[in-house]
Amino acid sequence: MSSIRDLKRRIKSVRNIQQITKAMKMVAAARIRKAEEQLKAARPYAEKLKEVVTDLTSQMEDILHPLMESRPVKRVAYLVVSSDKGLCGAYNNNLLRMAWKDLSDANGPEHELIAVGAKVNKYLARRKVQPSVGRTGWAPDFVLAQELA
Repeated sequence: MSSIRDLKRRIKSVRNIQQITKAMKMVAAARIRKAEEQLKAARPYAEKLKEVVTDLTSQMEDILHPLMESRPVKRVAYLVVSSDKGLCGAYNNNLLRMAWKDLSDANGPEHELIAVGAKVNKYLARRKVQPSVGRTGWAPDFVLAQELA
């Protein structure tokens, strides 16, 4: 039978864990709000970009440009973006399972693997697969976009 002191210590421990969990939830909620705000701020840009590209393509019927032509697929790039840390439910597991299945089934055109995030890079390292680009601990910036392009 536990002593009173052990019970008090356990109660204190549970309260500390509750406090930490509450703080983690608040941090996660703040990050989600920030991501939603960034998404909302980017939406007008994406819509305007789509409008401009649509206008350009409709006016370029007589102009031939290599990027506007339909051509056979020679190479396929797989961009797999995972989290750097856990605490995101089954996201990483589902993502990695789906990506591995797609990569295993990939036949035909030459394919390239671009891995962004610590979890996907660790997963690939365990399977001794070397991505053409592997990044972790990233904040999206021009250098990353240039490297991925």
